Amino acid sequence: MMAIAFIACMFSRSSLFASALIDACPSSPCGTPPGTGQTRSAAAERANLARCKARARTRLGFHNCREVSKSHFSAVHEPGIGSTQTSLSCLMLHRARHLFIRQQTAVINSIRAHLAEFGIIAPVGRRGVEQLLEVVADPADRRLPDVARACLTALGSQLRALKAQILEFDRRIIAWHRSSTTSKRLDAIPGVGPALATALVASIADPRAFRSGRDFSAWVGLVPKQNSSGGKDKLGSISKQGDRYLRSLFTAGALAVIRYAKIHGTGHRPWLTALLARRPTKVAAIALANKLHGR
Repeated sequence: MMAIAFIACMFSRSSLFASALIDACPSSPCGTPPGTGQTRSAAAERANLARCKARARTRLGFHNCREVSKSHFSAVHEPGIGSTQTSLSCLMLHRARHLFIRQQTAVINSIRAHLAEFGIIAPVGRRGVEQLLEVVADPADRRLPDVARACLTALGSQLRALKAQILEFDRRIIAWHRSSTTSKRLDAIPGVGPALATALVASIADPRAFRSGRDFSAWVGLVPKQNSSGGKDKLGSISKQGDRYLRSLFTAGALAVIRYAKIHGTGHRPWLTALLARRPTKVAAIALANKLHGR
């Protein structure tokens, strides 16, 4: 009980600190001690206030992360709550699928590396892997010794089992997506598919914990790091704080939107067109993923 009281106290302190930081910015700008007699232009005051609010949003984002986890914990341990247990089951489905995908990549790389030792290579992609497995399954091909063929046959069987399990998890995710009204609403956003929609619904117990899309971006870790001082804005790379899996899904969705825009034209997205003209594709994808949170 003492530990729970201490955690609740830390939550309230972090919330009060973030709100006090926002309230204090207009009267006492960050970096300018009160009572020093220094004056600033209106533009500098507004820029400084925006920086203070951005820092507060980042702190609020991590506070919200703890609040969301707290709401998950309390809902799971309350009797009669089934929806949160279903959400946790969906999250387990996503995590297990992600684990199998990583194992599939490892097995494919192993098959390619072992066959390359014998001078057998194939193009990159699924067809290349299938060509290598056909070589392994052909006993008339004498380039492979019997022991090596047995090992590669076992790896091929493991790869097929992983692919079958991933397809089964995909079917379960689609079924969960079709049964959730909120997930189907999120699927209407460009770049958000069933995988990202179900992961969002299952990960966020109470969306009201986030005051805006910017707070949610800070929680996921897609906002730039702040290194600003002296009235100069210095934004670094994204913070990468929060859920890495959600961040990767947002980035993949943004890349899909960019690929579609490059094929079918970017006339209906002038902001994206201007961004791609001056920034690399992956940098634009991160910016677009950050913008998707505002939807």
